[in-house]
Amino acid sequence: MKACRSGTKIIAVHSISHMAVDFICILSLMHSFGNDAQMIVLYNFCAFALQLPAGLMLDLLVKDRNDKQGIPLYAAIAGMVLCMIGSFTAPLISGLGNALFHTGAGMICMEQDEVNSFKGRGLGVFVAPGALGVTGGILLASTEWFSIVRIVLCALLALLCLIALSMHRHAEISRKPVSQSLHTDDLRISFLCLAAVILRSIAGTSLVFSWRNGVVYIVLSTLALAAGKAAGGFLSARLNVKKASVMSLVLAAAFYLVSDHPFFGLCALFFFNMTMPLTLYIEMKNHPDMHGFAFGLLTFGLFLGWLPAFYGICKNVNAPLPGAVISILSMILLVSAEALRKRNS
Repeated sequence: MKACRSGTKIIAVHSISHMAVDFICILSLMHSFGNDAQMIVLYNFCAFALQLPAGLMLDLLVKDRNDKQGIPLYAAIAGMVLCMIGSFTAPLISGLGNALFHTGAGMICMEQDEVNSFKGRGLGVFVAPGALGVTGGILLASTEWFSIVRIVLCALLALLCLIALSMHRHAEISRKPVSQSLHTDDLRISFLCLAAVILRSIAGTSLVFSWRNGVVYIVLSTLALAAGKAAGGFLSARLNVKKASVMSLVLAAAFYLVSDHPFFGLCALFFFNMTMPLTLYIEMKNHPDMHGFAFGLLTFGLFLGWLPAFYGICKNVNAPLPGAVISILSMILLVSAEALRKRNS
């Protein structure tokens, strides 16, 4: 029980850090280069695509179970420091910090979820606040509050660094021996999960609702998808990954079909985003000793799915029918990945 409480606190601290990191990164990027397409591509490459090599590097540095929390923690703290520095200097530095933080903190939360048998609940809680930070950064980047918000976020990140360090000695870790390897079936599962993430990213960046304009609807949309990410982990723990995938994505498809109405559109966002912790949970179980690779691969998928919309290949697509189709395809991919994982476990 004590270890479980410790794991909950660790995940909570890194979840708040996640929101603050994304907030300050997007705040500084949009304030300095909101209209510079090339800089936005470079930032997103640093922040998302580089999480894959960063994760592989951290996996290689983990030699035994005692490293499973220490090395990722130092990466996460280094990332937060870079985000603070980058907010005053160059957004690309923030992008590198973002990649380090997400990979390190993601590995920590995956380990805590695993050893405390949270069954994905910790993953949903960790990923959810990022959307709040992104929206906050976009909305406040061009306001007169920019400087004050940046200072407050830097102070919050500094405090969170200290708290994370102080909690490190209480972190619970698995006692099983470390075995880093990639097998053919493991890679097949990873490919299915990657495809699901790319589809989710395409949906999030390319599909639009006719009603989604104005600050109020942007905030409501952000709250819906953040709540969905958090709820997905709890639903998976309550049922299982397969049932949670089918339930959430069938409902998402149904609501997408009538998503021209704001309420149903928000419901579609809620249920569709439940899949984020489910995908992460499958990969966590698929690579129990390579959490850095598992986390980084999926964030690389987010970057790949963002590119078509950014370059206008598929942009501002009316959501109802494509959203429903993507939901069903995502369900097939996740159910297949989980079935293959169960068969091999």
